[in-house]
Amino acid sequence: MRKLLLGTTAVVGAALLSTGASAQEAPTVRIGGYMDFSYTFLSDTADRGTQTFSPTARRPRTSDFRSDMEVHVLVSGKTAGGITYGARIEFQNDNIPGSGQTAVDTDETWLFVSSPTLGTVRFGDTDAAAFVMQVRPPRYPAFYRPSWYVARPGGFNYVNSGLTDGSDITKITYMSPQFAGFDFGVSYAVNGNEGPRNNNGTTTGLIDRDRQGRQNEITAAIRYRGNFSGVGVAAGFAMTHAESGANQRAAASLVNAGARNTITSYGAGLTASFQGFTFGGEYVFGNYRGASVGTAPTARGADMSWHYLLGASYTFSPVTITANFGQGFQDGRRPTAAATVRDMRHTHVGVGASYTIAPGLLGYISYEYQRFRGWPGSSVGSVAAGGNRTMQALTVGTTLSF
Repeated sequence: MRKLLLGTTAVVGAALLSTGASAQEAPTVRIGGYMDFSYTFLSDTADRGTQTFSPTARRPRTSDFRSDMEVHVLVSGKTAGGITYGARIEFQNDNIPGSGQTAVDTDETWLFVSSPTLGTVRFGDTDAAAFVMQVRPPRYPAFYRPSWYVARPGGFNYVNSGLTDGSDITKITYMSPQFAGFDFGVSYAVNGNEGPRNNNGTTTGLIDRDRQGRQNEITAAIRYRGNFSGVGVAAGFAMTHAESGANQRAAASLVNAGARNTITSYGAGLTASFQGFTFGGEYVFGNYRGASVGTAPTARGADMSWHYLLGASYTFSPVTITANFGQGFQDGRRPTAAATVRDMRHTHVGVGASYTIAPGLLGYISYEYQRFRGWPGSSVGSVAAGGNRTMQALTVGTTLSF
């Protein structure tokens, strides 16, 4: 499969560069991006007791401001054959827990070659085809942001994310043009790392010698988009498959069974839109664990993880109102844990509204409720081993997109 995918990509790339002649255009550079500012007030059962966090014991914060930004450098040119080519480089304030988060690093960096008749090939650190093309329900503004950025929840992860959750590991991606409403995509990554030095999850720094972390990740998606008597319909199926790392598969003891040989995830989604209303849902399952679907392996013998997410929105310009409900499950057995903990069950409810103030300028407000049963952890905001946690959050913010 790996040789077939790489060979097919080479053929497509050659075909893209060999079409009929037209006027060529030198590369031009545009600047885009966004700036977001928000305030969240958090009601959290973790606040009822002091959590231990080195070097002191303290209660989690109940509210905070948050700023986030990205600057995108967009390069685009055209060959004499009419083929578009270019690059995308995204700079962001770093998102590393425990750091000052004021330094600038890169998010996505990739080259592309594109033809309206043959499709698009991307090379570099970018989202997987399964993530880009997965059909998902509408989601309210600041979806999951309070729990992820304000609560700093340690083991308190969200489990109904998109396939690979936008993992920007270095890969090759092909996405087809649309034929009779259908299009498809496929991507391949050698390992689960990104950037110029792909040291693959190793303690020695040797490049990909000990094969730690996920390997040979393949993702694919097929999607349909059409209109029937004024009703817009989108439906799709997406999947991911990767090998787990050799260190993850090793069993240290009888209770630590080690990881499965493969990491898999499968997702189906459907949306329908009419007269400003959009309704949709998704169902995802597979042998994966953690916050990002399809990126970490389950223990041998563990049940499959799954989640479903429903969404509905109504737009009456310049306002959009959206509501979501979802539930998820992950087996309590862990590949590297010394013992089995309770299975984790997650319930999530949210509603929000956005208002277009001016072109590119958006104001929003959202409320979310999350309940976790049986997720372990010991850091600030995490659930006590085998315990439960309930969180409610109100977020108000504004986003400038340019």
